[in-house]
Amino acid sequence: MKTEDHNNAVLAEYKKQIEALQDKLDEFEKQQEEDEKLNYAWTGNLGHWYWDIPNNKVRFNALKIKALGYAGEDIPTEVDYQFFTDKLHPDDYKPVMKNMMEHLHGKSPAYEVEYRIRAIDGSYKWYYDRGRITRRDESGKPLFMAGIVFDISKKKEYEEQLADLVLQLKKENHMKNKFISVLAHDLRSPIGLLTSYMYLIKLNIEEKQLDVLKSNVEKIENISMKTYELLNTLIQWAISQEGALDVKKEKIHIGKLIADAVAQQEVIAHEKEISIVTDIMKDIQFRSDPVIISTVLRNLLSNAIKYSHNKSEVKISVSQKEQKLILAVTDEGIGMEQADLDILLSKDKFYESRAGTGGEKGTGIGLNLCKNFIEKLNGKITGISAPQKGTTMFVEIPIRENPNSKK
Repeated sequence: MKTEDHNNAVLAEYKKQIEALQDKLDEFEKQQEEDEKLNYAWTGNLGHWYWDIPNNKVRFNALKIKALGYAGEDIPTEVDYQFFTDKLHPDDYKPVMKNMMEHLHGKSPAYEVEYRIRAIDGSYKWYYDRGRITRRDESGKPLFMAGIVFDISKKKEYEEQLADLVLQLKKENHMKNKFISVLAHDLRSPIGLLTSYMYLIKLNIEEKQLDVLKSNVEKIENISMKTYELLNTLIQWAISQEGALDVKKEKIHIGKLIADAVAQQEVIAHEKEISIVTDIMKDIQFRSDPVIISTVLRNLLSNAIKYSHNKSEVKISVSQKEQKLILAVTDEGIGMEQADLDILLSKDKFYESRAGTGGEKGTGIGLNLCKNFIEKLNGKITGISAPQKGTTMFVEIPIRENPNSKK
């Protein structure tokens, strides 16, 4: 009986010592977590983690899971490896598992990955995770693994912003290179022609060739109009790209703007014997930016003439639907596949301009300019086209009933 009492007393003492050791271990782990919060939180460090591989139990700093929005009561008493892997982004699951397996089988010196992990609200955070096996058994099987994890969501956000910025800079650089190329190529040709015709005019005057002189003057007028139009388009496009275009709303008579646009294109249309007709329901008056609308009108009309066959017709029509002005420019020219036109209208960049029916060259920025300008007025530009059946471009602009309104 005495022996049994002695054994019970020894067991009770051992139990007491084990409980004391467990209390100290818990206190040590708690202090370690507090130290990690103080020492690493500012760098995005979420603390260390430890994996008991045979028993599949993970100990970790609570920061790792609290950063995902989980509260203490959401964390199980015992956490296994799957508690974390089940929250991995579907696109990251296989690469993470492959990286871990390679390290567990001794194929890599460390487990090191970046992955997205799901937060409690369904969003994802980016983590950088690195660990190594710290103990193996006699046969080489891994027993324990330790690592450290960082929240790199901000870093990834900055990387994405930087990538977007680099892409934007490349785009702008390409645009500027194209702009310079257009200036060098498309302006050199008409200026060279003007120089040649001026020389011919000089000879015509000396030799009193009045009929030939008149013809050459008309050609110079035509070249000058095209060069002016080209320069104006390039300047307006450059202004729009720099974001320096201010929308200035004024009282507008749409009929007058159309008449001015037609007058500017009459010489070019006359050369191809193209008739320009207008169909205006009424002289609609509203407040908008006359420079923007005139520029769009001029470019669309110029394109219609450029791609029209000789002795054909270009029509400009205007209608009003509720609080919207609908302007349409229709030609009977070479047209294009509808899918190609949709692509041109969806791209915010230069495209390779096709030659016109008279061999006219273009910059490839006119349609892009129209799209940017109309969007400044909260409007939109669309079109319908078919090969050898012509094209109709529609411009839709929101307007107000009262043209005297200052808004």
